Amino acid sequence: MNNSGLINKNLPVSLANPIYLIISILSALIVILFYKKIIRFNQILNIFDAVGLAAFTAIGSDVAVNNGYTQPFIIIVLAVMTGTGGGTLRDLFANEIPYVFHKEVYAVAAVIGSVFFIITYRTIGNSAALYTAFAVTFLIRLFCIKKDIHLKKVSKEA
Repeated sequence: MNNSGLINKNLPVSLANPIYLIISILSALIVILFYKKIIRFNQILNIFDAVGLAAFTAIGSDVAVNNGYTQPFIIIVLAVMTGTGGGTLRDLFANEIPYVFHKEVYAVAAVIGSVFFIITYRTIGNSAALYTAFAVTFLIRLFCIKKDIHLKKVSKEA
């Protein structure tokens, strides 16, 4: 919902199409009801998280271009904010440090996915760009989970 203000829309995109809100509420209810059982399947949760990151990165990119923004920086920022926003809120509500602030390859996957969206959008078109952004973001995140690849931590010492 925060990206709607950035693109001067009165009604947040997530409320203009109720399917986004319905999916979010259903997902939250399932997690709340089955949390103790779900937490045992951390790897499966990471895969679903990768799906969410990829889907919302593609949606954020699409929202930007559908509102007339073709500048790469704006598309990437909206994609990353949309892609990482849901997971960040989830982690905060679960009283955990959000993935995006860890050493995880999370926002970086969203950036790369949105760059592929831009390239595909300019060469092939919107539908292909959506699928490409989803696939690239998802595969990067999945690969990093599988191979246990993380970003380096910044040293406190100079």
